[in-house]
Amino acid sequence: MNDHISTVETLSALKRQEESAYYTTAGLYEDHLVDARCRLFMVEWCHTVADFCKFSPDTIAIAVNNMDRYLAKRPHVLDDKRQFQLVVMTCLYTAVKLNELEVLDTYTVSRLSKGVYSEEEIEEAEIEIIATLRWRLNPPTAIAFAVNYLKLLPTHPSKRAWEIVKAQVDLAVADASFLGTNNSCIGLAAVSNALSLLQEPLKSHSSIHAICIEMELEGVPSDIQEKLIVRAQAAYGIQIRPALVRREASKTMASSTADLSPRCVTMSR
Repeated sequence: MNDHISTVETLSALKRQEESAYYTTAGLYEDHLVDARCRLFMVEWCHTVADFCKFSPDTIAIAVNNMDRYLAKRPHVLDDKRQFQLVVMTCLYTAVKLNELEVLDTYTVSRLSKGVYSEEEIEEAEIEIIATLRWRLNPPTAIAFAVNYLKLLPTHPSKRAWEIVKAQVDLAVADASFLGTNNSCIGLAAVSNALSLLQEPLKSHSSIHAICIEMELEGVPSDIQEKLIVRAQAAYGIQIRPALVRREASKTMASSTADLSPRCVTMSR
């Protein structure tokens, strides 16, 4: 019972946090030199670094949220690919520093850029980003919501369910069309889809309905749920196989940090 109460309180706190300062801006990457495709490339690069360094995918979600919120306040950066890439790399550097046991130092980040950015530039960019975001660097992510939604279920979710949830959330983090959507909604939709795939329809509906009643939610946003399904089917095929989810590029992932430079958004593009 105490665990249940604690989970409800955690979700309530995450929701208040989400609504107060951590919302993202829909359409942010429209009509700029840096578009949704550039953003996708750089998020994929962040995941490649995370895979290589064994960082949590949630650290990437935090870095990307911080990046999107900073760029909403400094949209001129979206017309300068060099500055955009610096912002992405710096947001990753800061998120890793705050959330991982093993951190990246500015020398390593500079090497990842193959010398495009100096250590001083990275440090200056971090100060600017932190000041602009007013130290709000720990956003409530979709996976944080999903973890706690799953704790409210009467039975412990299977490993398969958890993998399907994480796969959908990864897709949402990388897809700029989800900007402006609350992570609480993305997390709930991902959980609902996972349960629908693995449980009988009535049992799945009952489980999600119970979560919505507990948290006083109106229900699962059908448009978000359907968009996640479409993205997941396109990425994984009809039968979702989370192990095959991400990044064909990961099959040829670099064996040294020297080969992890984010070539996707270069000044020559």
